[in-house]
Amino acid sequence: MSPYAKQDHEVHSLESWLRVVEERFEINSMTARDTTAGDMLDAFDFSQKPRPPMILNATKEGSPYPQPLKKIEKG
Repeated sequence: MSPYAKQDHEVHSLESWLRVVEERFEINSMTARDTTAGDMLDAFDFSQKPRPPMILNATKEGSPYPQPLKKIEKG
């Protein structure tokens, strides 16, 4: 989702994503649902070093989730 996301197990609604965008870009809420949606900003830590991307397997079975975090070597 984001290289700054915390390993958080809290469940948020789809409206929470909309609220984050509205707050970030300082725009008015579009509906009552996103006005009252939970704030997701606590799910991010922008002071941490960005995490490497998590590569998911493209198989018919899908990827096991959650996957353990692993570092991707550059080079």
